[in-house]
Amino acid sequence: MRELLTLILLCLFLTSCEFYNSSNSNIDLELSEATEMWNSYNLQNYTFVNSISCECLPPYDYTVEVVNGEINDIYFDLQKDINYEKKDRIISTTRTIDELFDLLVKYEETADQFEVEFNEELGYPTNINIDPSREIADEEIILEISKLLFINN
Repeated sequence: MRELLTLILLCLFLTSCEFYNSSNSNIDLELSEATEMWNSYNLQNYTFVNSISCECLPPYDYTVEVVNGEINDIYFDLQKDINYEKKDRIISTTRTIDELFDLLVKYEETADQFEVEFNEELGYPTNINIDPSREIADEEIILEISKLLFINN
């Protein structure tokens, strides 16, 4: 009887490991498909709204302007909690869509928490929630990307 119970538990363990691994490969597939979809458009000039939230700051939104694949400028709606004097620092920490994909690849396998949603038409990430390490406070990356618009040359 004990051997039968051990065999059943071993089968359950192996099955659960296989299920866990298959769910991880689906995440990989979604990221790779989204990256391929985004890259197929070869967009170099666009704007999008970047919404940032974290425990250390109040949430805030700003529009990012990307020209020739690089951040050209950012624009804030009038929000009382934004320190406009720190605009250069905000620009230096803001990422283009291509750089967001690089960020996703960097943390995909190593983050303690990794959740991402993609735009179904263009493939760019629309919601990112990454916690690189649960043991470290305030290093989480929580972004919402919306209102992507193409800029005509």
